[in-house]
Amino acid sequence: MSTETCPPPTQKTAAIIGGSLGGLAAAQALHQNGWQVTVLERAPQSMSHKGSGLGYVNVAAWESLCQRPMWRRGRRASRAQGSFYYGDLWAFLYDSLPPGTVQFGTTITEIGHEEENSQPENDVSSKSSETSLPVVLGKSYDLVIVANGGFSSLRRYVLEDQDVEPTYA
Repeated sequence: MSTETCPPPTQKTAAIIGGSLGGLAAAQALHQNGWQVTVLERAPQSMSHKGSGLGYVNVAAWESLCQRPMWRRGRRASRAQGSFYYGDLWAFLYDSLPPGTVQFGTTITEIGHEEENSQPENDVSSKSSETSLPVVLGKSYDLVIVANGGFSSLRRYVLEDQDVEPTYA
């Protein structure tokens, strides 16, 4: 009888470039699904003091994403409390992530690639294909999400040869 055991699954890793609402929401979703997440944000500190009114939000959706109740003005958040501010929503997402997830003061100017399987081209002993892992600041990740805004200098890594300029409705 064989006593071979499978190695434990490795935790997937993700780097999210940009720590605004979109980046933190992506981090929260990945974290809840077992990923080890690092958010790299250019701003030197918390963004809970930034922004202005965003209007009304779906409180239930935010609570579902963060898996905790949202409190505002000393009571459970609701639409009846009026419009929400960017900083309130940012703080709610940020506070829902494990400590140390967001690295402030980190500017990313490029995304590299590392070969995951570096077998010689003529080696046909393995049926797995070569895949390229993204590298940020010298570290390989299973996934990199570029969420650093409409005027991102990293847009070229996502859109490749497309020359797309941001527009606003």
